Amino acid sequence: MSNKIQRSFADAQQFLLDALASPSIAHGYYEIGQKIRGQLRPASLMEWLSARGYRTTPTHILHALEHLRDSHLSYWAGIYGETILEKPGGTAPGGPPLAIIDDKTILLDNVPISDFQFSNRNLAWGKGNSQSAGNLRFDELRTADGPAQPAGSGFRKVFNGSLVQNQCEPGASALPYTGRIGPVTALPLDNWSGVYTAWTGSASARTRGPDLVVQDRNLVLLDGVPIRNLSYSSVGHMLSWGLDYNTTAGYLAFESKSDSTDQPSGFSGTIQAADDGPVLPYQGELSTPTSLSGWVGVYGQTMIEEVGGHHTNGPELVILADGQVILDGHSVRDPHYDADTQMLTWSGSANGTSGHITFRQGSASALHRQRGKCFQGTLQLSATGPLFSFSGIPGQPYSGGGGFQEEALLKACMDKSGAIGKISRITLPYRQNKDKAAHWGGTKTHWSGERIPAKRNTGKDIETY
Repeated sequence: MSNKIQRSFADAQQFLLDALASPSIAHGYYEIGQKIRGQLRPASLMEWLSARGYRTTPTHILHALEHLRDSHLSYWAGIYGETILEKPGGTAPGGPPLAIIDDKTILLDNVPISDFQFSNRNLAWGKGNSQSAGNLRFDELRTADGPAQPAGSGFRKVFNGSLVQNQCEPGASALPYTGRIGPVTALPLDNWSGVYTAWTGSASARTRGPDLVVQDRNLVLLDGVPIRNLSYSSVGHMLSWGLDYNTTAGYLAFESKSDSTDQPSGFSGTIQAADDGPVLPYQGELSTPTSLSGWVGVYGQTMIEEVGGHHTNGPELVILADGQVILDGHSVRDPHYDADTQMLTWSGSANGTSGHITFRQGSASALHRQRGKCFQGTLQLSATGPLFSFSGIPGQPYSGGGGFQEEALLKACMDKSGAIGKISRITLPYRQNKDKAAHWGGTKTHWSGERIPAKRNTGKDIETY
């Protein structure tokens, strides 16, 4: 390949990276492409690119786009929340969400995947530290406009392959696993953190049962006693435990109420107090807190609004079941909680930060989609620093429920899909018509170039100019 072709291909790659980072570039490319179709001057598209520092051609951009899809995991970044993991027998109740943050960060069911490899659109990882193994193939499907892609983009990112989750089912075989871009629906246990007032018995004759406290994915208390050897599945939001390590056995499912109501989240299931005891219905709902410990949970989906209205990830706030407060991994000294106003405050003199936040049931902000337990207030990150608006909801970043990080990544995915859709709709017609230069009023010098062999055995050679 000549130096000229190499430079052109390098510029094509840079153009795509810039267009993904700033979709307005793709929009400009699309606009000039639309005008060219009417003027029949394909050379104008290269002139537009050259004027912006890209000495390349639409055909090289198409070739670079294929390279980007094949070689860069970040191209496939997004929240794949609509997944299916087929069980033996063909049942497919849903699957764990997959989140691709960038080239180095992947979360499966909100647990980081380590030691993975990506090439030719295939993502593979072994059991290692990730406690799972998978082999997935990514692709883009043409689709009608919908909530997971911008109008007119015409593409939606999907994957299919196989997955083993040995942390849930040790020794299990690989199961078919498919997914597509969309909000997370299988929520980790952290997202259900809180104090639940509970009842046993039927609806017509129920009595108060042992209260359930979910602090995080590792600690659940029943009537103040930690449940040992618990099991949780994000698919169906199922929590269970047995009599082998506890004085009770339970099986329950968490559920959220409709966004249009103010009813709290809750759970329903069964509980058994002894081997020979009856299995009783067991229901609960998120209680109205009367103390700081009532707001127990991991608030990892947090957001800071900086000067100028820019939003960014905030530090994690944890409220422990005993009322301790932890901010960004550090214990907060001398916190004060006012039960009447539900406000938590701490000072900078005793800590490196100071904060004034109010807990409530509802929506933390317009950028947090979830309605439920949340907080909103201000945070000062240093003694002399500015005050920032600070809000958050339970769960880890990208874990679902409409948190800021999840919504921001979904929006970024939509923007990138729109950019690629605009580029493709101009580049593809350009390739199809490049051999008809005479009809466009072009000259031979516009089309002189060389042929690059296709990367795939089944592909045709691509003429580049």
